[in-house]
Amino acid sequence: MRIVGRDQIGAFCRKRRAAHRHFDRWLQAVEAATWKKWGDVRQTYARASKAGLCVVFDVQGGSFRVITRIDYEFQVVSILHVLTHQQYDQGKWKHECECD
Repeated sequence: MRIVGRDQIGAFCRKRRAAHRHFDRWLQAVEAATWKKWGDVRQTYARASKAGLCVVFDVQGGSFRVITRIDYEFQVVSILHVLTHQQYDQGKWKHECECD
C-alpha cells in the first residue's frame, strides 16, 4: 500500500518521541500490505475498526489512533488524523468519516 499523509505521523511523533518506534512498525506493515478488501485489513490488524467511511487503527495497544481512508483499488491509505486515545474519544474527527 502507498501511504499519503505520513507527515502527520512525523508531526505527532515530534511531540511524543516514544511513539516513533510504534508508528515505524505500523508504517512498515501497511506499506508491505496488499489489501483488496476490509477483510484483508482485519487479517493484518484484528483490532482495526470501521468508522463510517474510515478505518481506525490502534497503535501501541490503543494509546494512539490513526484515522484513515483506504482506496483498495488504487492501493492507497490516506492518513486523516493521528490522535491520542483522549483526542480520539472527543470525536471531532467523525464528521470527515461521515459517522454522524
